[in-house]
Amino acid sequence: MAPLLMILAAQLLIASGNLLVKLLETNAPVFQLVLYRQLFATLLVLPFVWRLQGNLKLSPFYKVHLSRALLIGLGNAIFMLAVLHLPLATVTAVIYTSPLLLLLLSAFFLHERIGYRRTVAGIIGFTGILLISQPTEFNLYIGLAFFGAMTSATNSLILKAYSTHEHSFSTLFWSNAFAMVFLIPATWYEGADFNLPVAQVGLTLGVFLYRHDLPDYPCLSTSRCEPNGTSGIHRPYFCRIVRLVVFG
Repeated sequence: MAPLLMILAAQLLIASGNLLVKLLETNAPVFQLVLYRQLFATLLVLPFVWRLQGNLKLSPFYKVHLSRALLIGLGNAIFMLAVLHLPLATVTAVIYTSPLLLLLLSAFFLHERIGYRRTVAGIIGFTGILLISQPTEFNLYIGLAFFGAMTSATNSLILKAYSTHEHSFSTLFWSNAFAMVFLIPATWYEGADFNLPVAQVGLTLGVFLYRHDLPDYPCLSTSRCEPNGTSGIHRPYFCRIVRLVVFG
C-alpha cells in the first residue's frame, strides 16, 4: 500500500509541476528551465550519493547515463515547450501515452510478457487518452508532446535494463549530472537572459523530480513487484492508465 501511495503522490507532483510551467510566459526559455531543474535535482541527491559511496567516483555505466542524460535534456525541453503552448488536459493526455509505449518497447526489446490483462489495460488506457484529449487536429506541439512521451518511455526502458547494476541514488545522480553536458551549451545557444520566474519554477521542479522519480525505482529495478514473475516495469504506470480511464 505504501509504495502505491508514493506513486500516486508522485503523479500529483507531476501534475503540479506541469501547472507551474503553464503559468510561465509562452516564450520562456525551455533549456534554461530544464537546466535549473536538473541542476537542483543533482545537488539534492549529491549528499546521499556521497554518503552511500564515501566519495564521488565516476559510475562504470557512464555511457548509459550519458544516453539517458541526452534523453532527459532533449525530451524534457521539448515537453516543456509543448506544455507552454497546449492546453494542460491535451498535453497530459498525450504524455500519458508513455506507459503504453513502454509496454510495447519492453515487450520488443526486453522480451517481457505483456499478457492479456496488460493488453486490455493498454487498450482501455489509450481509449481514455482519446476521451480526454478529444483530438480534432494534429499540430506541431502535439507532435512535440508525443516525442516527449517517446523519450520518457525509452528512458524508462534503459533504466529497467541497467538499474539492477547500481543503486537508485547513484543512477538518479549521474543521469541528471551528465544532463548538464548537453543543457549548458543548449542554454547558451538559446541566448536568453536570466529569468527569475523560470529559475524559481526550475528549482521547484527539481524538488518534484527528486520526489517523483524515486518511487518508480523499486518496481523498475526488480521483478518482485509482480507475483507471476514478470517484470514490474509497468507497475508505476498502471495508476496513470487508471486515471486516464476515470477522468476520460
